[in-house]
Amino acid sequence: MGVSKGINSYAGFGAEVTYGTKGVIDLFHRIVDMNIRHEKVQFTPESLSPDWFPDMYYSAGKNVGNIVFEQGFTGLELWWHMLMGTYTYGVNTPVAGANTHTFAYVPATNNPPSTSIEGARGVGGAKECAYLGMYPVKAAIEFAPRMPMKVTFDVVGQGFQRGALTAATFAVHLPVLPAHRSTLTVHGTALSVLSGRIEIEVKRDERAHYGDTLFKQPLITDRPTASFTFECEHG
Repeated sequence: MGVSKGINSYAGFGAEVTYGTKGVIDLFHRIVDMNIRHEKVQFTPESLSPDWFPDMYYSAGKNVGNIVFEQGFTGLELWWHMLMGTYTYGVNTPVAGANTHTFAYVPATNNPPSTSIEGARGVGGAKECAYLGMYPVKAAIEFAPRMPMKVTFDVVGQGFQRGALTAATFAVHLPVLPAHRSTLTVHGTALSVLSGRIEIEVKRDERAHYGDTLFKQPLITDRPTASFTFECEHG
């Protein structure tokens, strides 16, 4: 059963200096939903016996789940940096007062930081949970009329610790809204886009070492892949 969330639910996050050691929580963003949990992998013996499974054991623990945000023009840069690995930005580009954020996958220099995530779920006191060693492995962007753009990050990580929440300070709320017409050009014909979904995935290997109580740092095992689905009207 998931932990309930209320009207003041948000996530705090910050880059880690050492993988699996809680970093400084200095970034905060409102959430749509959050389903991150720590789980132990179960296994059973293979010996033949009068019972099907006489014993059940628990192996190393890991963090899995997802978190859903409304995508804004600022506030989630760390997440895209962790997914793609390379992040640069230009000030006052393309016009004064606007910054251009660029995220790229460069295998030779790809070393994004892991992050610690606090989920404000109303437990209170020193019982709130911070998930450690977290990386996004997939991002799904969804957009449609009459809704701010949403992005769902699937995440993996290592351990957790409990403590009091870090005091939150939020960036200015600047959601991406359906304020500009979008088109998809197919064979020279521009089709009006009604809604869409874009998925970007960077696979990481979940490594369990013999006898360890926690999974090791998940390493990138393949190039990023992307797919999209657009709903259009034929003109």
